[in-house]
Amino acid sequence: GYYNLLPFAGLVEAAGSVGLVTLNVKYQLISETRGMPLGVAVHSYFSVPIRKGIEYLMTHPVGTADLHFGFDGIGSKDIGDRGQIQWNAGFRHISQPAHASVFRLSDEVPLGVGFVIPRNGRMQFLIESAAEVFIGSHTPNTTFGPADPVDITGGIRVYFDTSFSFTAGYQRPLQSGGGKHGFAISLSYHSPGS
Repeated sequence: GYYNLLPFAGLVEAAGSVGLVTLNVKYQLISETRGMPLGVAVHSYFSVPIRKGIEYLMTHPVGTADLHFGFDGIGSKDIGDRGQIQWNAGFRHISQPAHASVFRLSDEVPLGVGFVIPRNGRMQFLIESAAEVFIGSHTPNTTFGPADPVDITGGIRVYFDTSFSFTAGYQRPLQSGGGKHGFAISLSYHSPGS
């Protein structure tokens, strides 16, 4: 699948560097634990570039050197204690870098669906499929194959206590021709009772 930020992605190991710092906030609107038929939450994020100098980015192409922001609507439905289905849809604004006007980057609409089994276990198994649909005015995609990337991730989540969790999984593209694949990990904190 096509990768929207390809001109700004480090393609050689020597070019590796930190690209963006991302701040996220997720807020639960309704919950099945409060008697509602499903759970609904909103998630927003804001990414700030670490490096903005064009000279540095030409040798370490790890980002656009500009701000990115977006939001998601998230839904969930419990399947008894056996599991939970989750889905999301959102919007990502990819700021056009002033120093690279030859490329017009696309905004993105992320879509996803996932399953958690068991729903309340200390250790859970996860599987998720995610897609990115490119929208708006942008440089045309002239690559072969599917334009919008779709991948699948499977893994585990372990809760240390009611507030902290560790998640690890392996991500693989569903289209042929390669793409982003490998391991993803995260540490999460949420306030008790949320």
